[in-house]
Amino acid sequence: MMSDKLTVYTLPGDRSDLWKDALEEECQRAHLARLKSLHAIFDAHDLDLDDLVLIDADEITEPRVMGRNYFIYDEQQVAAVTLDIRRHPGKVGMPLMTDGSIDALCTTIQNFLRISKTVHDVLSKRAEGKVRKGHPGPLPIDKDKELKNFLSGSSGSLPLAGPRSVHQIDEMFARVHARAPWLRHATQRIWKHARGRAAAGVTGYSAPPIMLWGPGGTGKTELSAIIAEEAGCPALEMDAGAGSASFRVTGVESGFSTRQIGEPLRLIAEHGIANPVITINEVEKAMGGVNTAGGLNTSMIAALLPMLEPSTAASFRCPASGLVCDMSRISWMMTGNSISHLPAPFLTRIEVIEVPGLSLKNYFEALDVLCPDDPEMVLALSHFVLDNHSKPEFSLRQIIRVIDRLTPSEEAYLCH
Repeated sequence: MMSDKLTVYTLPGDRSDLWKDALEEECQRAHLARLKSLHAIFDAHDLDLDDLVLIDADEITEPRVMGRNYFIYDEQQVAAVTLDIRRHPGKVGMPLMTDGSIDALCTTIQNFLRISKTVHDVLSKRAEGKVRKGHPGPLPIDKDKELKNFLSGSSGSLPLAGPRSVHQIDEMFARVHARAPWLRHATQRIWKHARGRAAAGVTGYSAPPIMLWGPGGTGKTELSAIIAEEAGCPALEMDAGAGSASFRVTGVESGFSTRQIGEPLRLIAEHGIANPVITINEVEKAMGGVNTAGGLNTSMIAALLPMLEPSTAASFRCPASGLVCDMSRISWMMTGNSISHLPAPFLTRIEVIEVPGLSLKNYFEALDVLCPDDPEMVLALSHFVLDNHSKPEFSLRQIIRVIDRLTPSEEAYLCH
């Protein structure tokens, strides 16, 4: 039998000191390059820089938040002040604090050498790359203590929720069927997959990526929620048509204005369970997407493909934290109204199950489950279903709305 736990990710030791040392080296290298340019400017005017000013390297290499795109001042500004000194040779050698020209020169030199915030960020990324090359593994998380603290609670071996045997799988799906009998065809298909994995020794609830497709209002999303609840797995619903949908799946890497981990990893970290159930609603709307300036595709379909393949899901790299995560035990449930426009690489990775429109028998099966044990309400709803079930726009949603209207609320009792 396979282990009943799974290590999704492990936080490495803190490498922030390595990054700080590498960043300091990068800043010193940048400072020396600018200093070399500064000496060249003074040499061109037959002036000795060291005779005029004393440069404090520790102070100058500190970045300024406000500045130009690169360094604070450019060569022309330094040359202009230097030329002014050259035109007034009598001022050279006077005490620094009593001569305006020397003061101006000192300020200009400091601004020329000081690193701007923009350049500091570039040097920071360069330092990060060097540390990563010499010490493979996550690094960005070391610089984000809040994110690191959040992930630390679920670092290492995590439990797998759900049945531990074929018998427990059978019991679980008997409960699922009792709660959604009108979806028996889909339930039986999913049950067979879960049963086969349990027979192979896979502990905890496990099923291949599933897509339920068919008319709206048949309970596809509800079935996914029922399965997650009966298995005891954390559940999450995502709307495929939402903006930046791919980033919600994979996360946003360091360097963007907002770094964030993807919602699947966040769900695992929040609950400390390695096998959540994630539902993607209206997946046919995930076809859109554009390439960002950084070359990232915002299509949710593109983001899902590596997650749906067990081999690649087992080594998913979170762009926000740098962690390599095993996401292979996530149970994906997709819903949609059509599969005609979904790409072949997506369809070949999932089990497609058609959920046809509900029949009159199906609606009455749903009534038996959804309707409270109230004879008058049952009678009223039965007439409502008989009168409307053949209408194209009719669905379980209309039945649920009527039940909500007919069910007395707590507020109504409080009024008496």
